[in-house]
Amino acid sequence: MAILYLIGRRFALDLNDLKKDPDLWRLSFAPGWMALSGALYVLGLGFCCCYWVRLLHVLGQKTAHRSAVRSYYIGLMGKYLHGKAWALVSRAGHGRRPGVPARSPP
Repeated sequence: MAILYLIGRRFALDLNDLKKDPDLWRLSFAPGWMALSGALYVLGLGFCCCYWVRLLHVLGQKTAHRSAVRSYYIGLMGKYLHGKAWALVSRAGHGRRPGVPARSPP
């Protein structure tokens, strides 16, 4: 919830800046390019996600593929909060299931 609040707050502040200068909106917003850049961003992060999921399996963590992908992307959103620890906490929390510890074995 904190992540969504801070992203929404930043978005609202940016929209207020655009209200002050309407020409900036016309110059900076192209829906097609924004959709393409978002898709390419998620695709690019997908390669890192595949590596991370593969690493978990090599290390013996039997996570479900869908759960591991979800926890990876949610963990990426957590890095935008102050302290950066939210990324680790959310990734460990969403990736847990029976037989998968939240911390590494000793």
